[in-house]
Amino acid sequence: MSDNFSFSINPIFMDQSLDPNKHYKFKYDSKAIRERMRDVLEKFANEVIKLLNQTTQTWKGDRPVFVKRYTQTAQSIGFLVAVEGTDEAIAKFQWLNDGTSVRWAVMSPNWQSKTTPESLSSEPGAGYVRMRGRMRMQKHGIPAKPGILPRNWMEEVGYKLEGLFEKKIEEMMTELAVGILEIA
Repeated sequence: MSDNFSFSINPIFMDQSLDPNKHYKFKYDSKAIRERMRDVLEKFANEVIKLLNQTTQTWKGDRPVFVKRYTQTAQSIGFLVAVEGTDEAIAKFQWLNDGTSVRWAVMSPNWQSKTTPESLSSEPGAGYVRMRGRMRMQKHGIPAKPGILPRNWMEEVGYKLEGLFEKKIEEMMTELAVGILEIA
């Protein structure tokens, strides 16, 4: 199946010189575009998951699982990375990614977090949780501790991969369009 698609194109986008003041049309196989788009999305989603897995590699106990989900309509194709696992694993990831206003836990004096804000790495850490839970802490007259600083992992992944997706799409379109341009 072949479709026609009209667009304006920047000459830098193509390997050949095009007049930026002219309008171009090209023919393409829409199935081939969708298949290549899915390939690009697959590679990109795998890179996102690889980076997110770095954030939890040293965790003990429940760890979230990052799963890619594709979305497709007649007009668009995309993906999202879902955070799955036990309720505890998902909650821990959200607390660390988003931060909290208070912490209902008392840590040992030698506590060292495994993760730090604005870093995708996960280190060994040190210490242990001495007491946990709002009711338990209040029963012992212990007030809430300062909250968890947000790690902002989702934003960090975005910064790290910034421009990569657009570059891959441009490469794909160039590859599929070369040699089949027609001046409209």
